[in-house]
Amino acid sequence: MQGTIKSFGDRGFGFISRPGGEDLYFHCQDSPGALQCDFVNGRSVTFSIPDPSKSRAVDVRVKGSGATAPEMQIGWVMMLESAKGYGFIGTESGDKVFFHRTGVLANGFGYLEVDTPLEFSVEYGEHGRIAVNVRPF
Repeated sequence: MQGTIKSFGDRGFGFISRPGGEDLYFHCQDSPGALQCDFVNGRSVTFSIPDPSKSRAVDVRVKGSGATAPEMQIGWVMMLESAKGYGFIGTESGDKVFFHRTGVLANGFGYLEVDTPLEFSVEYGEHGRIAVNVRPF
């Protein structure tokens, strides 16, 4: 089936408008290529509806997008809870992105401290955005 992204938020879910039908809910984690999550309002998508009794789309794919590597971003450690294994990354745009020690590459978590510059990509999980492939530089 085909439709258009009506709205997509930073928590990883949104709605698809489809011709002649009601809007459908979708979540990034139910879509292939969820690492990139290149859903932008107004983009054309294809999707499946596994259960017609529910208004939920899965296997959502942006038309014309291939399997590309997630875009790397730059930021810095703005808060770190070393004992608990997580922290937050600040970005120049003012965003705050959660990260967990499992998302830090090459045992780099032990070398992190506040203000350490980082390169990372973003995935969308159950609770919103999470930084992965985190690498200090």
